Amino acid sequence: MPTVSHSVTVDAAPETVWAFVSDVERLPEWVAFTDEVRHHDEGTVREGFEYAEYGGVGPLRGESEWEVVACESPTRQVHAGDLGAMQATLTIDIEPTDGEGDGSRWTQTVEFETFSRFRPLGRLLEVLYLRRAMDRQLARTMAAGRVRVDRYARTEAVPSTTA
Repeated sequence: MPTVSHSVTVDAAPETVWAFVSDVERLPEWVAFTDEVRHHDEGTVREGFEYAEYGGVGPLRGESEWEVVACESPTRQVHAGDLGAMQATLTIDIEPTDGEGDGSRWTQTVEFETFSRFRPLGRLLEVLYLRRAMDRQLARTMAAGRVRVDRYARTEAVPSTTA
């Protein structure tokens, strides 16, 4: 299964990063794959938490259904997604950085498989296009997330992009 992964270091405690990544309503503000969150369970992110979003990779857009299948606050979340033509697993790892002050290393890893019923064409698409597109979008996601979580840590509120 193809995998892409990106990490950033932020000047915020793991609990702060956790609070930021757990706010599914704000995903469209920083996640390059997400245009809109269509619905989500009530309460905080936890094992069994479900949400649906609209978005995708490049021209492959549509609604996706996600479930949090593992949740270890404040260090790890695993989300399993059904994106129609693609299945994906998103793993979010947060760990404190060594040294002085509050800092965290935040890593997001996406494993995906597309068009399994259309092998070998689906595999060719993964190799030639999707892996690079996913890598670019995950890099943009993490860069935007880094800026937002740094702001969140300073102000204790994630600023809205509409303000």
